[in-house]
Amino acid sequence: MKNHFKEIERTLQGAGRILLASHENPDGDGLGSMLAFSYYLDVQQIPHTCFSTHPIPRMYHFLPGITRFTVGEDTIALSDHDVVVFFDIGDVKRSRFADRLRQQKEKTKVINIDHHPTKMDVDGVNVVDIAVIDTAASATTQMVHQYFELVGHTLNQAAATCLMTGLATDTGNFSNLGTTEESMWLGSKLLLSGARFNRITLQTLKSKPLADLKLWGRALERLKEDPKTKMVTTALFLKDLEECGVNEDAAEGISNFLNELEGGKIICVFREKEGGEVKASMRTTAPDGDVRSIAERFGGGGHMKAAGYTVKGTLVKGENAWEIQQDKKPLI
Repeated sequence: MKNHFKEIERTLQGAGRILLASHENPDGDGLGSMLAFSYYLDVQQIPHTCFSTHPIPRMYHFLPGITRFTVGEDTIALSDHDVVVFFDIGDVKRSRFADRLRQQKEKTKVINIDHHPTKMDVDGVNVVDIAVIDTAASATTQMVHQYFELVGHTLNQAAATCLMTGLATDTGNFSNLGTTEESMWLGSKLLLSGARFNRITLQTLKSKPLADLKLWGRALERLKEDPKTKMVTTALFLKDLEECGVNEDAAEGISNFLNELEGGKIICVFREKEGGEVKASMRTTAPDGDVRSIAERFGGGGHMKAAGYTVKGTLVKGENAWEIQQDKKPLI
Protein backbone atom coordinates (compact mmCIF):
# COMPACT_ATOMS: atom_id res chain seq x y z
CA MET A 1 0.00 0.00 0.00
CA LYS A 2 2.87 2.36 0.80
CA ASN A 3 4.29 2.01 -2.73
CA HIS A 4 0.85 2.60 -4.27
CA PHE A 5 0.33 5.70 -2.15
CA LYS A 6 3.71 7.06 -3.23
CA GLU A 7 2.76 6.41 -6.85
CA ILE A 8 -0.50 8.27 -6.29
CA GLU A 9 1.39 11.23 -4.83
CA ARG A 10 3.68 11.40 -7.87
CA THR A 11 0.72 11.13 -10.25
CA LEU A 12 -1.19 13.92 -8.54
CA GLN A 13 1.80 16.25 -8.52
CA GLY A 14 2.08 15.93 -12.27
CA ALA A 15 -1.63 16.45 -12.97
CA GLY A 16 -3.16 19.46 -14.68
CA ARG A 17 -6.67 18.98 -13.27
CA ILE A 18 -8.07 16.15 -11.16
CA LEU A 19 -11.59 14.74 -11.00
CA LEU A 20 -12.77 13.33 -7.65
CA ALA A 21 -15.77 11.00 -7.84
CA SER A 22 -17.60 8.22 -6.03
CA HIS A 23 -20.55 5.95 -6.77
CA GLU A 24 -24.00 7.14 -7.78
CA ASN A 25 -26.29 8.05 -4.86
CA PRO A 26 -23.27 9.00 -2.72
CA ASP A 27 -23.04 8.19 0.98
CA GLY A 28 -21.08 9.57 3.93
CA ASP A 29 -17.94 7.58 3.19
CA GLY A 30 -17.70 8.59 -0.46
CA LEU A 31 -18.56 12.23 0.21
CA GLY A 32 -16.28 12.48 3.22
CA SER A 33 -13.37 10.96 1.30
CA MET A 34 -13.77 13.32 -1.63
CA LEU A 35 -14.09 16.47 0.46
CA ALA A 36 -11.13 15.62 2.69
CA PHE A 37 -9.07 14.96 -0.43
CA SER A 38 -10.29 18.23 -1.91
CA TYR A 39 -8.87 20.13 1.08
CA TYR A 40 -5.58 18.28 0.61
CA LEU A 41 -5.45 19.27 -3.08
CA ASP A 42 -6.12 22.88 -2.06
CA VAL A 43 -2.95 22.82 0.03
CA GLN A 44 -1.07 21.30 -2.90
CA GLN A 45 -2.54 24.00 -5.17
CA ILE A 46 -3.75 21.39 -7.64
CA PRO A 47 -6.90 22.30 -9.62
CA HIS A 48 -9.67 19.75 -9.18
CA THR A 49 -13.38 19.04 -9.41
CA CYS A 50 -15.61 17.27 -6.86
CA PHE A 51 -18.35 15.48 -8.75
CA SER A 52 -21.56 13.65 -7.88
CA THR A 53 -23.84 12.02 -10.42
CA HIS A 54 -26.87 12.46 -8.17
CA PRO A 55 -27.89 15.28 -5.80
CA ILE A 56 -26.25 15.19 -2.39
CA PRO A 57 -28.61 13.65 0.23
CA ARG A 58 -29.98 16.25 2.63
CA MET A 59 -28.47 14.55 5.69
CA TYR A 60 -24.97 15.39 4.38
CA HIS A 61 -25.57 19.06 3.61
CA PHE A 62 -23.82 19.96 6.88
CA LEU A 63 -20.46 18.71 5.60
CA PRO A 64 -17.80 21.42 5.30
CA GLY A 65 -17.23 22.22 1.63
CA ILE A 66 -20.37 20.47 0.39
CA THR A 67 -21.01 23.34 -2.03
CA ARG A 68 -17.82 22.36 -3.87
CA PHE A 69 -19.69 19.60 -5.66
CA THR A 70 -20.67 19.77 -9.28
CA VAL A 71 -23.81 17.67 -9.62
CA GLY A 72 -25.24 15.98 -12.70
CA GLU A 73 -23.98 13.42 -15.18
CA ASP A 74 -23.81 15.84 -18.11
CA THR A 75 -22.02 18.65 -16.25
CA ILE A 76 -18.50 17.23 -16.47
CA ALA A 77 -16.20 16.99 -19.49
CA LEU A 78 -13.89 14.08 -18.79
CA SER A 79 -11.44 15.42 -21.34
CA ASP A 80 -10.82 18.44 -19.07
CA HIS A 81 -9.26 16.17 -16.43
CA ASP A 82 -6.11 14.12 -16.89
CA VAL A 83 -6.52 12.20 -13.60
CA VAL A 84 -9.63 10.66 -12.05
CA VAL A 85 -9.65 9.49 -8.43
CA PHE A 86 -12.47 7.16 -7.40
CA PHE A 87 -13.40 6.70 -3.74
CA ASP A 88 -15.55 3.95 -2.24
CA ILE A 89 -16.94 3.03 -5.65
CA GLY A 90 -17.16 -0.76 -5.44
CA ASP A 91 -17.51 -1.06 -9.22
CA VAL A 92 -16.23 1.44 -11.81
CA LYS A 93 -19.47 0.96 -13.73
CA ARG A 94 -21.23 2.78 -10.90
CA SER A 95 -19.27 5.93 -11.78
CA ARG A 96 -21.19 6.73 -14.98
CA PHE A 97 -17.78 7.40 -16.55
CA ALA A 98 -17.03 3.76 -17.33
CA ASP A 99 -17.55 3.79 -21.08
CA ARG A 100 -15.84 7.14 -21.54
CA LEU A 101 -12.86 5.97 -19.50
CA ARG A 102 -12.51 2.88 -21.65
CA GLN A 103 -12.56 5.02 -24.78
CA GLN A 104 -10.06 7.56 -23.35
CA LYS A 105 -7.78 5.08 -21.63
CA GLU A 106 -4.60 6.70 -22.97
CA LYS A 107 -5.71 10.22 -21.99
CA THR A 108 -6.98 9.77 -18.45
CA LYS A 109 -5.10 8.26 -15.52
CA VAL A 110 -7.47 6.44 -13.15
CA ILE A 111 -6.83 5.94 -9.43
CA ASN A 112 -9.07 3.85 -7.19
CA ILE A 113 -9.09 3.99 -3.37
CA ASP A 114 -11.60 1.65 -1.75
CA HIS A 115 -12.32 -0.70 1.11
CA HIS A 116 -14.58 -2.78 -1.12
CA PRO A 117 -13.31 -5.55 -3.42
CA THR A 118 -13.68 -3.28 -6.46
CA LYS A 119 -14.62 -4.39 -9.95
CA MET A 120 -12.30 -2.38 -12.19
CA ASP A 121 -13.04 -3.62 -15.69
CA VAL A 122 -15.47 -2.43 -18.35
CA ASP A 123 -16.38 -5.11 -20.87
CA GLY A 124 -13.24 -7.01 -19.99
CA VAL A 125 -10.95 -3.98 -20.13
CA ASN A 126 -9.33 -2.79 -16.88
CA VAL A 127 -9.66 1.00 -16.76
CA VAL A 128 -7.87 1.52 -13.42
CA ASP A 129 -4.16 2.36 -13.44
CA ILE A 130 -3.49 2.52 -9.69
CA ALA A 131 -5.68 0.60 -7.24
CA VAL A 132 -5.38 0.71 -3.47
CA ILE A 133 -7.86 -1.68 -1.87
CA ASP A 134 -8.00 -2.71 1.77
CA THR A 135 -11.08 -4.78 2.67
CA ALA A 136 -9.96 -4.82 6.31
CA ALA A 137 -10.44 -1.04 6.57
CA SER A 138 -13.66 0.10 8.22
CA ALA A 139 -14.17 2.88 5.67
CA THR A 140 -12.51 4.45 2.67
CA THR A 141 -11.93 7.58 4.76
CA GLN A 142 -9.66 5.43 6.94
CA MET A 143 -7.50 4.72 3.89
CA VAL A 144 -7.51 8.38 2.88
CA HIS A 145 -6.20 9.23 6.34
CA GLN A 146 -3.45 6.64 5.91
CA TYR A 147 -2.45 8.39 2.68
CA PHE A 148 -2.38 11.76 4.42
CA GLU A 149 -0.13 10.39 7.15
CA LEU A 150 2.26 8.92 4.59
CA VAL A 151 2.63 12.17 2.65
CA GLY A 152 2.80 14.31 5.79
CA HIS A 153 -0.44 16.22 5.28
CA THR A 154 -1.89 17.92 8.38
CA LEU A 155 -5.68 17.91 8.69
CA ASN A 156 -7.72 21.02 9.34
CA GLN A 157 -11.00 20.80 11.26
CA ALA A 158 -13.09 20.65 8.10
CA ALA A 159 -11.18 17.70 6.64
CA ALA A 160 -11.22 15.90 10.00
CA THR A 161 -15.01 16.28 10.15
CA CYS A 162 -15.34 14.89 6.63
CA LEU A 163 -13.17 11.87 7.42
CA MET A 164 -15.03 11.23 10.66
CA THR A 165 -18.35 11.31 8.79
CA GLY A 166 -17.28 8.45 6.54
CA LEU A 167 -15.88 6.48 9.45
CA ALA A 168 -18.91 7.00 11.69
CA THR A 169 -21.54 6.24 9.06
CA ASP A 170 -19.82 3.09 7.79
CA THR A 171 -19.36 1.71 11.31
CA GLY A 172 -22.86 2.58 12.49
CA ASN A 173 -21.39 5.13 14.89
CA PHE A 174 -18.71 2.65 15.96
CA SER A 175 -21.24 -0.07 16.78
CA ASN A 176 -21.45 -2.53 13.88
CA LEU A 177 -19.22 -5.42 12.83
CA GLY A 178 -17.09 -3.09 10.72
CA THR A 179 -15.75 -1.40 13.85
CA THR A 180 -12.14 -2.34 14.60
CA GLU A 181 -9.39 -1.33 16.96
CA GLU A 182 -7.87 0.71 14.12
CA SER A 183 -11.11 2.58 13.43
CA MET A 184 -11.55 3.45 17.11
CA TRP A 185 -7.98 4.71 17.22
CA LEU A 186 -8.54 6.79 14.08
CA GLY A 187 -11.73 8.22 15.58
CA SER A 188 -9.76 9.53 18.56
CA LYS A 189 -7.15 11.07 16.24
CA LEU A 190 -9.84 12.84 14.25
CA LEU A 191 -11.41 14.19 17.43
CA LEU A 192 -8.03 15.61 18.38
CA SER A 193 -7.91 17.25 14.93
CA GLY A 194 -11.21 18.98 15.64
CA ALA A 195 -13.76 16.66 14.01
CA ARG A 196 -17.28 17.76 14.97
CA PHE A 197 -18.57 14.36 16.06
CA ASN A 198 -21.68 15.70 17.80
CA ARG A 199 -22.74 17.49 14.62
CA ILE A 200 -22.16 14.32 12.59
CA THR A 201 -24.30 12.13 14.84
CA LEU A 202 -27.03 14.77 15.02
CA GLN A 203 -27.30 15.11 11.26
CA THR A 204 -26.83 11.48 10.22
CA LEU A 205 -28.54 9.60 13.07
CA LYS A 206 -30.69 11.77 15.31
CA SER A 207 -32.24 14.44 13.13
CA LYS A 208 -35.29 13.02 11.33
CA PRO A 209 -38.12 15.16 9.94
CA LEU A 210 -41.66 14.01 10.75
CA ALA A 211 -42.32 13.15 7.10
CA ASP A 212 -39.28 10.85 7.04
CA LEU A 213 -40.50 9.02 10.14
CA LYS A 214 -43.90 8.51 8.53
CA LEU A 215 -42.12 6.77 5.67
CA TRP A 216 -40.11 4.66 8.11
CA GLY A 217 -43.40 3.72 9.76
CA ARG A 218 -44.65 2.23 6.51
CA ALA A 219 -41.49 0.15 6.21
CA LEU A 220 -41.93 -1.09 9.77
CA GLU A 221 -45.56 -2.08 9.37
CA ARG A 222 -44.73 -4.13 6.27
CA LEU A 223 -42.03 -6.25 7.90
CA LYS A 224 -42.23 -9.93 7.04
CA GLU A 225 -40.07 -12.77 8.38
CA ASP A 226 -39.45 -16.10 6.69
CA PRO A 227 -39.52 -18.65 9.54
CA LYS A 228 -37.19 -21.02 7.68
CA THR A 229 -34.44 -18.67 6.51
CA LYS A 230 -34.89 -16.03 9.25
CA MET A 231 -34.72 -13.42 6.49
CA VAL A 232 -36.67 -10.25 7.27
CA THR A 233 -37.92 -8.13 4.38
CA THR A 234 -39.93 -4.97 3.93
CA ALA A 235 -40.92 -2.76 1.02
CA LEU A 236 -41.33 0.87 0.04
CA PHE A 237 -43.10 2.07 -3.08
CA LEU A 238 -42.95 5.26 -5.11
CA LYS A 239 -46.45 6.14 -3.92
CA ASP A 240 -45.17 6.03 -0.33
CA LEU A 241 -42.66 8.78 -1.10
CA GLU A 242 -45.36 10.86 -2.79
CA GLU A 243 -47.93 10.41 -0.02
CA CYS A 244 -45.40 11.17 2.73
CA GLY A 245 -44.07 14.17 0.82
CA VAL A 246 -40.44 13.02 0.80
CA ASN A 247 -37.79 12.00 -1.71
CA GLU A 248 -35.72 8.80 -1.77
CA ASP A 249 -33.19 10.27 0.68
CA ALA A 250 -35.75 9.70 3.44
CA ALA A 251 -35.30 5.93 3.11
CA GLU A 252 -31.58 6.06 3.88
CA GLY A 253 -30.73 4.36 7.13
CA ILE A 254 -33.74 2.04 7.37
CA SER A 255 -31.72 -1.09 6.60
CA ASN A 256 -29.08 -0.14 9.20
CA PHE A 257 -31.80 0.47 11.78
CA LEU A 258 -33.46 -2.87 11.09
CA ASN A 259 -30.12 -4.63 11.35
CA GLU A 260 -30.57 -4.37 15.13
CA LEU A 261 -33.71 -6.51 14.91
CA GLU A 262 -33.50 -9.48 17.26
CA GLY A 263 -33.60 -12.88 15.59
CA GLY A 264 -33.29 -11.71 11.98
CA LYS A 265 -30.41 -13.36 10.13
CA ILE A 266 -30.59 -11.14 7.04
CA ILE A 267 -32.42 -7.84 6.63
CA CYS A 268 -33.51 -6.69 3.18
CA VAL A 269 -35.26 -3.42 2.38
CA PHE A 270 -36.77 -3.38 -1.10
CA ARG A 271 -37.51 0.00 -2.64
CA GLU A 272 -39.39 0.65 -5.86
CA LYS A 273 -37.61 3.06 -8.20
CA GLU A 274 -38.45 4.94 -11.39
CA GLY A 275 -38.20 3.04 -14.67
CA GLY A 276 -39.48 -0.29 -13.37
CA GLU A 277 -36.53 -1.00 -11.10
CA VAL A 278 -36.26 -2.29 -7.55
CA LYS A 279 -33.36 -1.51 -5.23
CA ALA A 280 -32.44 -4.00 -2.50
CA SER A 281 -30.41 -2.95 0.56
CA MET A 282 -29.23 -5.89 2.66
CA ARG A 283 -27.62 -6.16 6.08
CA THR A 284 -26.64 -9.01 8.39
CA THR A 285 -25.11 -9.40 11.82
CA ALA A 286 -24.96 -13.21 11.63
CA PRO A 287 -21.40 -14.53 12.08
CA ASP A 288 -21.79 -16.69 8.97
CA GLY A 289 -23.85 -14.13 7.06
CA ASP A 290 -22.65 -12.98 3.63
CA VAL A 291 -24.98 -10.61 1.81
CA ARG A 292 -22.30 -9.52 -0.68
CA SER A 293 -22.45 -12.91 -2.42
CA ILE A 294 -26.21 -12.46 -2.84
CA ALA A 295 -25.85 -8.95 -4.22
CA GLU A 296 -23.15 -10.00 -6.69
CA ARG A 297 -25.49 -12.58 -8.20
CA PHE A 298 -27.67 -9.70 -9.36
CA GLY A 299 -24.93 -7.31 -10.46
CA GLY A 300 -24.54 -5.52 -7.15
CA GLY A 301 -21.86 -5.53 -4.51
CA GLY A 302 -20.70 -4.28 -1.15
CA HIS A 303 -19.40 -5.94 1.99
CA MET A 304 -20.14 -9.32 3.52
CA LYS A 305 -22.29 -7.61 6.15
CA ALA A 306 -23.76 -4.76 4.05
CA ALA A 307 -24.52 -4.92 0.34
CA GLY A 308 -27.11 -4.11 -2.27
CA TYR A 309 -28.23 -4.34 -5.87
CA THR A 310 -30.71 -2.82 -8.32
CA VAL A 311 -32.61 -4.83 -10.94
CA LYS A 312 -35.53 -4.50 -13.30
CA GLY A 313 -38.67 -6.01 -11.83
CA THR A 314 -41.89 -5.63 -9.88
CA LEU A 315 -42.15 -5.69 -6.12
CA VAL A 316 -44.82 -8.09 -4.82
CA LYS A 317 -45.96 -9.37 -1.43
CA GLY A 318 -45.39 -13.07 -0.81
CA GLU A 319 -46.60 -15.21 2.09
CA ASN A 320 -43.47 -14.83 4.22
CA ALA A 321 -41.44 -12.26 2.28
CA TRP A 322 -41.49 -9.42 -0.19
CA GLU A 323 -40.25 -10.58 -3.59
CA ILE A 324 -39.04 -9.18 -6.90
CA GLN A 325 -40.76 -10.58 -9.98
CA GLN A 326 -39.50 -10.45 -13.55
CA ASP A 327 -42.01 -11.38 -16.25
CA LYS A 328 -44.36 -12.46 -13.44
CA LYS A 329 -41.80 -14.99 -12.16
CA PRO A 330 -39.93 -14.65 -8.85
CA LEU A 331 -36.32 -13.49 -9.16
CA ILE A 332 -34.18 -16.31 -7.75
